[in-house]
Amino acid sequence: MKILMIRLLLLLVFTAPVSRVNGEEENPAPKAGDNPAEHLPPWITRLTQFGERADWSLDGRKILFLAKTYGDVYEVEVATKIIRPVTHHYYHLGYTRALYLASGDILLSGPEAYDPKNPHISRAQCFLYVLDKGLKKPPVPLGTKCSEGPAVSRTRMHIAWTQVSAQYPDEMPKGASRMLEADIVYAGGAAKLANQRVIIESRECRSGHVGNSMLAQFYPPNSRAAFPPPAKFAKRISEYLRENKTPCAPALSAALVAA
Repeated sequence: MKILMIRLLLLLVFTAPVSRVNGEEENPAPKAGDNPAEHLPPWITRLTQFGERADWSLDGRKILFLAKTYGDVYEVEVATKIIRPVTHHYYHLGYTRALYLASGDILLSGPEAYDPKNPHISRAQCFLYVLDKGLKKPPVPLGTKCSEGPAVSRTRMHIAWTQVSAQYPDEMPKGASRMLEADIVYAGGAAKLANQRVIIESRECRSGHVGNSMLAQFYPPNSRAAFPPPAKFAKRISEYLRENKTPCAPALSAALVAA
């Protein structure tokens, strides 16, 4: 199952209902061969000329995004379209995810080693960090690896994420995965994980196939849009099964890591 607009070439915001003039829709759909970005309808506003993996701020006024995979993180103010760098004040190897936490701090996922000749290996070896919203110091590592993107509560300091056997080969059989959850707490001014536990392992799925691949993710309720305003966000756990679409035996309840 692919999520619409999960990798954005442009950051766009839906701003108004369909507008028509004399019964005709303004800025009609582009013709074959036209660039859709040059024929946007009036209810869509372009915010940037680049970016991917966008995430709304809690107040709905800003959007966090990556320049590219293994790139810097930026923040754009929706009202003014002003873009500011978030990760320029320290050296790093780039990030694959950046998400707002309930505190306003930023959860980052990125590698500690990177080979430009074989970049996909680094994507499977990403670690989680918390970047202070003051943007004056480097992020604090949480001491755990994360496969693809984590899921973040919008109302409390709670996250869910997935780990795969390539990250922890001594703990899981080849092809296996597991989903975890934990609170983020602060001790001595530094973030760390607390109450960490495994929610489910791929071997618990009905098919009994350890190669079932799971992903902690959040979706807007009753909507297919992947980029709604914050008020419509609700997080749930979902699993992606490579071999079949049979759900895991234990119901993956939203109550486990509910927003």
